[in-house]
Amino acid sequence: MERKANRLQRLPEMLLDIILLGVMWTLTSLGVVTVGAATAALNESMRAAMVEEEKKPLPIFFQAFRAHFGLATKVWLLHLIAIAVLTLDILYYSAGDSVQDTLAMTVMCVLATMLAFEMAVVFACIVQYRPATVRACFAKAFDFAFRCFWDSLQLLCITAAVLLSGLFLFHGILPFAAGIIACAHWKLLPRIFQKAHFKKPQKQK
Repeated sequence: MERKANRLQRLPEMLLDIILLGVMWTLTSLGVVTVGAATAALNESMRAAMVEEEKKPLPIFFQAFRAHFGLATKVWLLHLIAIAVLTLDILYYSAGDSVQDTLAMTVMCVLATMLAFEMAVVFACIVQYRPATVRACFAKAFDFAFRCFWDSLQLLCITAAVLLSGLFLFHGILPFAAGIIACAHWKLLPRIFQKAHFKKPQKQK
């Protein structure tokens, strides 16, 4: 009962964190190149708010932005290139009507689906597992995404649902949609990481 009362008391703080961190992610992502660092920082600060019940996650956002900038930016730029190549390939092969075009289109769609699964968890893995290299980051993200397939699918569905709701139903949530997504993800991620037997994170200094 007391735990439920504490959760109710934290609800206004949580809503404020979602809005502030979501808007901060939007502002720090305007440069496009900084999307990776901003997403890693959002995950770090939202984890602090949701899991560690940190009452001031905004300073953690800026600390994490600097701490994860190098690795997260490299990871994001590689994703950006992959998204561009897959999009162009899908558009190209969708215009054809041969069997080869259909097979190539199928392969591209499978690769795009695999990338979507990996992207749903890669920045959370950076925060949780703290890989030292880009290669280690991708290895852990793909391992996590497919070892915990149904959990990853759930995270992907949450992301899609929030974005589609913002685009087609509630336009007002778009500026802080990233905060809503991160909050929903970190409601589930501690259990999923525990199931995946990932190491416990070290606290951000």
